[in-house]
Amino acid sequence: MKNRLSIIPLLPVVILAMVVSACDSSKSNTTPTPTTSASITIKEPSVSYDAGQQFLTVVASGSWSVSISYTSGEGDWASLSPTSGAGNGNVVLSYEANTEKTSRSLTVILVCGSQSVKASLTQAGHGGGSTSFEEGKTRGYGQASTTLGWLELPETDANDGYEFFTRDMTVKGVQMRNYSNYYSYDDYLSVWVAYPLCTGNRGSGSRSGAWGFDPQLPSSLQQDLSSSYQGSNYSRGHQIPSADRYYANESTFYYTNMTPQDYTFNSGVWAGLESSVRNWSTKCDTLYVVSGCVVEGSTSKAYDRSSPAKAVTVPIGYYKALLRYSKGSTYGDYIALGVYFNHAANASAQYMSVKELGEKVGVNFFVNLKDVVGESNAETILSKDPKDSNSGWSI
Repeated sequence: MKNRLSIIPLLPVVILAMVVSACDSSKSNTTPTPTTSASITIKEPSVSYDAGQQFLTVVASGSWSVSISYTSGEGDWASLSPTSGAGNGNVVLSYEANTEKTSRSLTVILVCGSQSVKASLTQAGHGGGSTSFEEGKTRGYGQASTTLGWLELPETDANDGYEFFTRDMTVKGVQMRNYSNYYSYDDYLSVWVAYPLCTGNRGSGSRSGAWGFDPQLPSSLQQDLSSSYQGSNYSRGHQIPSADRYYANESTFYYTNMTPQDYTFNSGVWAGLESSVRNWSTKCDTLYVVSGCVVEGSTSKAYDRSSPAKAVTVPIGYYKALLRYSKGSTYGDYIALGVYFNHAANASAQYMSVKELGEKVGVNFFVNLKDVVGESNAETILSKDPKDSNSGWSI
């Protein structure tokens, strides 16, 4: 990992309230009071300090109006359009840039008859609360991996200059984690993305193709990939593949999830490994995936669509670290696999233990496994050669 200035990050509070309520209509002495349901949803309840706007979705079968209540910070920094309507519709919430160091929040109130429905938005401070502001590095955890305890997470370091982000998704009304990424501001890419993969969180469908900036950090600190890299043979290569998250497909098209990948590599051996990972995930309870790239030692740059263009580091290698959980398997509940590719069109897969992969790329993978199976068992699982006939992997 790189030795960089220590960053004291802040993970802003994310609040999303959705209340289903009844809307009264006119009453009479002879008929029951008819009711309608109403809800209002903010798609991104946590935004960066930059100015911006987003749609709010209103679902109602009667007349409604919306207003803003400022719950922290000074007021009058956001607006709604339209402020009233009838039936289902969209409302545009516009907000100004936050020039203060502290975050601020507001609540949008939807009024339907005598009832009200609320949804909240928090905007990050220009400086991450009470901490000092350094090149926009305002978010994340220091020791996120051990704090959160999720099995897919590699070890993070508060002093390596990278920043940790995570995001949720809603599947059939249930909130669950989507994926996490470890972002390099110097390289304009995530050095790894980590996520759990199973049939229940993958979904089905087609690519949204919704290329866009990651709402969790300022667009000025991201590569602009509204179209592919300028004058090169580099594709916009996904870290977490689109097909691994049809339930939250737009999030896989965030620019923070992209790296410049050789076109033939991206559509060839890398796509083949992605397909294998999905296939393996259908044959176990959960497959914990870390998909990453190696930027140390790279001297190549790709140029995005910003003006002036940002120089994005071209990785020298790509890898996947996999931890498969299958309760009661003859190979053990947990088995692990490391795969590494040199970043070249004609690259071949190098299969190895996860421990060996970690030593090769400088990442300590699956640091929370020891809390589940014990330190000695975790060492055995992560050190096992997946090429052994009794490893449980067909490679």
